[in-house]
Amino acid sequence: QLSSAGNPLATGDRRAESLQHPSQKHTTPSGLPQPVATGCNLKLHLSNSQPRRAPARLSSRATMALKCWALAMLAIMLAVPLANAQGTVVTLTGGSGSTLFPPGCRCDRDTSHSPYRLVYDSLVPNQLCLRVALAQCDERFYCCSQDLYKFEMDVLVSAKNNVKSVTVDGVKKSFEFNAKNRVLRVTGLNKDLSDAEGTLICIHTVGLTNIVEQLCPEGATGTCRWALFNSEKDCCPVGLAGLFPPPPSPRP
Repeated sequence: QLSSAGNPLATGDRRAESLQHPSQKHTTPSGLPQPVATGCNLKLHLSNSQPRRAPARLSSRATMALKCWALAMLAIMLAVPLANAQGTVVTLTGGSGSTLFPPGCRCDRDTSHSPYRLVYDSLVPNQLCLRVALAQCDERFYCCSQDLYKFEMDVLVSAKNNVKSVTVDGVKKSFEFNAKNRVLRVTGLNKDLSDAEGTLICIHTVGLTNIVEQLCPEGATGTCRWALFNSEKDCCPVGLAGLFPPPPSPRP
């Protein structure tokens, strides 16, 4: 019988065994290969760790974006009520986006810079009347000493064919219903501080069961938005005319 040293096949077996992968040399008691750390496992470990780092980077970017969004929303919430309270900005109902009212104008919209106001006067079937009132105004502002030339009102396009005429102090005046800009416009008022107070502007309609709601974008709240211009058209105070008296105070 030949020894293993003289058996070339046995020698080849030992050489083949020495060339076996380490995972094949180490076995469990059950005879199954014992897993060991290899380059693939290392790569697998690294690939498994990457998703745990990635959410942190994404979370940081998302947090920054959320903070920016929150700051922007806070700025809008603080700015819009202030602007509306001053009667300077309005978002037009319908269409896309928003715009200043009156649209396409470069003028001072702040009511506190002008002596002119429009207030509710009367509402009867097919007729809505607004009256010019005077308010205290700081004379340091340019618009406080200006005349009153033009009236504009924010209107719904759907009411275009329902507006039949406009009168100023009982006299019929030519008017424009600009559907593109959603504006009802009357020019040539030709008033100033000496005679503007009490000027009555009436809008006459047909086919409207509720003039305020069907004519004005803010009609559901009982108001219509107006603007008054001087002849230079660089003053245009904007406000809301309340058409219904406020509710009575609650009993104590």
